Amino acid sequence: MNRFLRIIIPIALVALISAYPLDRFISYLLKKSNEFPSEFEVMNDIYDGKAAADIAIYGSSRAWVHIDPQVIEDTMGMSSYNFGNDGHNFPMQYLRHKELLKHYPPPKLILLVIDFYSLYKEDSLYNNKQYLPYMLWHEDIEKYTSAYYGFDPLDFKVPLVRYFGREEVLWTCMKILLGKDGNKKLRRRGFYGHEATWSYHEEEVRKKAQERTWRAEPGVVALLDQFINECKSNHTKLVFIYAPEYIEAQQFIPNHQKMLDTLRAIADAHQLTFLDYSKSEISRHAEYFYNATHLNKTGAQIFSGQLAADIRKYWDAQAASSEE
Repeated sequence: MNRFLRIIIPIALVALISAYPLDRFISYLLKKSNEFPSEFEVMNDIYDGKAAADIAIYGSSRAWVHIDPQVIEDTMGMSSYNFGNDGHNFPMQYLRHKELLKHYPPPKLILLVIDFYSLYKEDSLYNNKQYLPYMLWHEDIEKYTSAYYGFDPLDFKVPLVRYFGREEVLWTCMKILLGKDGNKKLRRRGFYGHEATWSYHEEEVRKKAQERTWRAEPGVVALLDQFINECKSNHTKLVFIYAPEYIEAQQFIPNHQKMLDTLRAIADAHQLTFLDYSKSEISRHAEYFYNATHLNKTGAQIFSGQLAADIRKYWDAQAASSEE
């Protein structure tokens, strides 16, 4: 038995010691991937000191394809970045917010794009490979992703374990290593304008809309309340935004008005400004969308200009109020 241990322990130690640099190398390659929806680009900017912003834009895809931070920046004269996290509701957006605050001063203003799924929590962790390069021994990523199906405890503790069975990830790394990754950088300060057109088909939209279920989960609402209070403590102004969605499709979405009323009630309870564009003029034009809930590049530029003007009014009013 002792002889067996004398053999196996050194082998295990060598394997463990060599696993860490190999883990770092794979993670280094994976972070260079620009695969859609390019979440690595945003996280790399945060960790590499390229995401400093006076104005931070949070939300899901209805943030990162809707709001061009350059338009906001040009109007406000303040640096801006879009931290929208594709396909995720508020808890994972909050994780990204926490990572931001570890590396930068709190933003002066946060524009939180809230929508149908903001207060809802899925069981599985959408696009969980976006966390792979950063999650080893990372307590916050473990804390917030562990509420979903997707990772096991050892994935956060032992080098390389989380890459087992991830052939598509290893193939991506191999292509990057060989210089054969054809994907170009997608986002610009977190934003991407989707160049596509769309034709409204009522039955198709009705069917897809009726598959959606809205609910506000108490744990998510509590986290949002916590975030709002933290913003106040950090002297960060916070504005709720409901981005445009095609108006003809809204009638088919179950509990659409109840959802809006709930979001507005949260804003009112905390005395926050809620900019609701669900009935705005842009929401009446299908040519500005690439599906019922997402603006195309043309629509995003128009909306960004409108939003920037409204935020300018809000900011000036806040400044005037503080001087009284």
